[in-house]
Amino acid sequence: MSIALSTLLIIAGLIPGIAFLNTYYSGNFPRQLTGLSALSELALYFLWALPIDTGAFWLASAFCDRVGFDLSRGILAVATQDADIHPVYEFMASGGLWICIGSYLGIVILATSLGTVARRLVWVTRLDARIPMLRLKAEWYYRLLGRTGEIPWHSIPQADILVTHPEEGSRLYVGVVSGFEASREGGIETISLRAAQRYKRRNDEGARLLVDIPGDVFSISGKTIHSINMRYYVVPGPSEPGARLRWNLEHFWDALLRG
Repeated sequence: MSIALSTLLIIAGLIPGIAFLNTYYSGNFPRQLTGLSALSELALYFLWALPIDTGAFWLASAFCDRVGFDLSRGILAVATQDADIHPVYEFMASGGLWICIGSYLGIVILATSLGTVARRLVWVTRLDARIPMLRLKAEWYYRLLGRTGEIPWHSIPQADILVTHPEEGSRLYVGVVSGFEASREGGIETISLRAAQRYKRRNDEGARLLVDIPGDVFSISGKTIHSINMRYYVVPGPSEPGARLRWNLEHFWDALLRG
């Protein structure tokens, strides 16, 4: 088998894994936080491409058997160029080429869809907090959102953020963590707070007073952050079993859609 053909087959086999992984590391799983080296990323492409390609080959073989074409023998004939290749030519000439192209595009689309579904399921079930393979490298990501095993699912993460300030030296902000942006290095680019407040010094007594910050969302640059202290407040659900089940299902569905 020629080097060009073998390279083409390897790339074609990897593309479903690439589609799956890139779709999985999107949305609520920022790719900047994975910390993957080029070799690790390539290994993951192979890891995810293998089951996808195996399943696709099994389905394609079953379809080709129905139309009287042995897919395994055909691939072997093309790869080795020793066996009889005429059945492959006849299959391609009778419309098999377009079947192969359409099937392959379907596999890539399926891999993309599987990546989306996997990301949403992992997000809502918090499997990434328990399975190292699914976990991101950045520990602060899980702390900011309260995605750890000891923190209940229905919790509100509140942060005390100490930042450097050009006039006052430092300022302490308080608010509910509503989102963030990751930098290319895997750190915090910006962090967003809702119901944000800040401590203001009272000159007459030397004490500090919490004052509201106008606006719906308050953003803080990661470069100015000195330290972050987190608190988590559990949201109590309904006590009645039926109402509590509906409440949990509603939150589960909402988290699944937002994944």
